[in-house]
Amino acid sequence: MKKIANKIAMTGLVVASAFGDGGFIGFEGGSTRTDIRYGAHDIVPQISVRAGYATKNYKYYFGYVYNAQAKKDHARFNRVGTEKWQSQNFIFGADVTPEISKDIRFVAGAYAGYSYMNLDLEAPSTGYSSSDNAGGFLAGLKSGLIFDLKNGDEFELGVKADKTWYKKTAELKKQRETKISTYIGYNYK
Repeated sequence: MKKIANKIAMTGLVVASAFGDGGFIGFEGGSTRTDIRYGAHDIVPQISVRAGYATKNYKYYFGYVYNAQAKKDHARFNRVGTEKWQSQNFIFGADVTPEISKDIRFVAGAYAGYSYMNLDLEAPSTGYSSSDNAGGFLAGLKSGLIFDLKNGDEFELGVKADKTWYKKTAELKKQRETKISTYIGYNYK
């Protein structure tokens, strides 16, 4: 996992420097409510890194998002147990960033990409245990504010929501994941 994040960060630095004045690399952290099918939900931390190109009114980027493991106790299918899931996203996004005042801009955008989920089910009372992985298409929207700092960098905060449609597997039948997040971020230019 750390190797993937390091490679993405290094790629982001190379891309940002290649774009010159418009290139950036950004980091985000936040809190995410994640819901999966059958009503299981939890609130978990989320971190991400992204790199891209920004103009005065637009921003284009690719990124990696890590959602910490969520956990929910459940009683269904005549089993009492625990459900744990964790997802990672690889996204491409585009934002509109119109100026509100001299140092504040509104941000609204859309992103899409690939999400990978690991799901573990355990029901100790019956001895049932299962683990499955699946990938799927992710689409989302975001909105917030960008504060331009004196050194040219940016501080960003906002909300985002996305949905993932995972491919059918043995344990993940028509699995869906919905996430609603608040985030703060820093973009280095």
